[in-house]
Amino acid sequence: NTEDADSDVTLVYMPDAGILNATTGCEVVLTDDPDHVPDNVSSVAIDNDAAVRAAWDALYNYPSHCAPIRILTLTDGGASLSREIFDIMLAEGKLQDKGNYIGSQSQQGPEEWVAERLAEIPVGLLDTIYADTEELAIAAYNALRAAERNDSVEVICPVLTDRLIELMIEDHWSMGVCVGVSMDAGIAAMMEAAQDLMETGKTQKVSVEPAVIYSDDVKALVDSGVTDVAEIIKTLAN
Repeated sequence: NTEDADSDVTLVYMPDAGILNATTGCEVVLTDDPDHVPDNVSSVAIDNDAAVRAAWDALYNYPSHCAPIRILTLTDGGASLSREIFDIMLAEGKLQDKGNYIGSQSQQGPEEWVAERLAEIPVGLLDTIYADTEELAIAAYNALRAAERNDSVEVICPVLTDRLIELMIEDHWSMGVCVGVSMDAGIAAMMEAAQDLMETGKTQKVSVEPAVIYSDDVKALVDSGVTDVAEIIKTLAN
């Protein structure tokens, strides 16, 4: 509730779906649910769907991949854009399904499931692992590292977090790509919209494009002496 805010512009972080009450039009809202921001209020939208699409594009165009790409997928379950894209690419012959983990339907934890699939799939017959969330990506990464394979299988995730960048630093072969909008980029867009609102009085709707970060680029920065995760994200997300 921004009713009692005593400022020219109020910056609002709205991580969950909801309704803003008592807005004055002097707010800038950072959200992944811009449809719930009133028309007279500026918003900076984090487009999670765009991140998912970009992650699948990166997976398909990854330097070491050739179609059909042999893939394990991990999702929480239910209808999702990731599942929709997977089904389309599979039907088009772009993917070869090596197994699907659906968290809501599985009696196993994701790390155990990946470990079992890796034990069943001979080295050289798997290209990549797509994990829909940070938690699933970490589980897949841990199983992949423990398996000690030498066939360049990597994890790809439509989420960008400090932890996933740390995994790239730890083992750039196993954690291949993460995609998303960094909080710094979101805040920078908020500040720009707030400045414009103060100067012109005009509200605006801004969408921040996701960054696609490859582990090879992270490794190159680390090798050059840049080891701070925040600095790595800032450099590669711009």
